[in-house]
Amino acid sequence: KSTDSGLKTLNSKAVGRLLAAGGIYNGNIEGFRGTAEKLGGDAPAGYQQVMDNKGLLIAGASIAAGLTMGRMRYPELEGLEHFGARGAYTSRPFDPDKAGGPIEHLTTEGVNITHEGIAIVEKHISRFDPGNEFMVSRLKKIANGNLLPEQVDLNYYTPECREYQRYCNLGWETGRPADNQEAYDLWNNTHTSTLEDYRITGNDLYHPDAPSW
Repeated sequence: KSTDSGLKTLNSKAVGRLLAAGGIYNGNIEGFRGTAEKLGGDAPAGYQQVMDNKGLLIAGASIAAGLTMGRMRYPELEGLEHFGARGAYTSRPFDPDKAGGPIEHLTTEGVNITHEGIAIVEKHISRFDPGNEFMVSRLKKIANGNLLPEQVDLNYYTPECREYQRYCNLGWETGRPADNQEAYDLWNNTHTSTLEDYRITGNDLYHPDAPSW
């Protein structure tokens, strides 16, 4: 029974959607499609679902934001059964169906902090209350060559760009819902999914010298 359950996880639509995202972000759509077809089951259908309904939207948002987020590693399929109503890495409750796209396996490896990427970060965080100036200031110093990036800087920079992309996918390029609960749900679903993308927690986002609020 456990073997059947594991196979169901590996050839589910969720895996197919994850592979589709991998194909888009790695520029290897056909290669990842082949992997979905080899897995069989519902994986090819999940893959095609993204291509039919989400592909152009995700790829379009990636033109600006995707280049700042780091490439995906090959999907870790064995961990997918943990993804659902509670994050595997954050333990945060969230709705993955309202997160602006599937959870992916992203990495900060090889990411360069640029002024173009910082502009995306600033555009995204402008919808929230002030409180990120310290980290943005660090990013600008890094982009100007006045400060060497630490892992925490990449942990802040890449997820903010990724979270912005998720907001865009949900129709919120700017602004947020007027209803406070809707605004919170939008943030929580996209924020938690983004942390899961990078397999980090909220404690990994801010430099120790950043002020508390």
